[in-house]
Order: sequence, then C-alpha cells, then structure tokens
Amino acid sequence: MGDFALYGDAYGTLLVDATTRLPLTLWEGRDADQLSRWLRQHPSVEVACRDGSLTYRQGYP
Repeated sequence: MGDFALYGDAYGTLLVDATTRLPLTLWEGRDADQLSRWLRQHPSVEVACRDGSLTYRQGYP
C-alpha cells in the first residue's frame, strides 16, 4: 500500500496485491480508520507491505 499526492494537499491511497501486482482498491485520502475497516473486511489478507507512514501503521487492526 502506498499514498500519492493528487494535487496540493490532497492524497490518495492505493492497495495492490503484491503477488499479482494488480490494484485491490483506491480511495481518496490516507486515513488509518479507513485502512483498518478495509483490513477487517478482508480477513484473508495475511501480509501487508507499507511505506513508513505512521498513518498506515495506526490503521493495522
């Protein structure tokens, strides 16, 4: 998973399957609560690779 700047202070988050390299989901912003909800809704996710963002670390359930 990683974030990217859309423009100015607007960010997006992209989750990608590390095995297939296909995108899983994309959402506006970088929000720990949103990541946490997504991970709880997808309990089959066993491993998560992320950048060093504190936001994403806080989003792990």
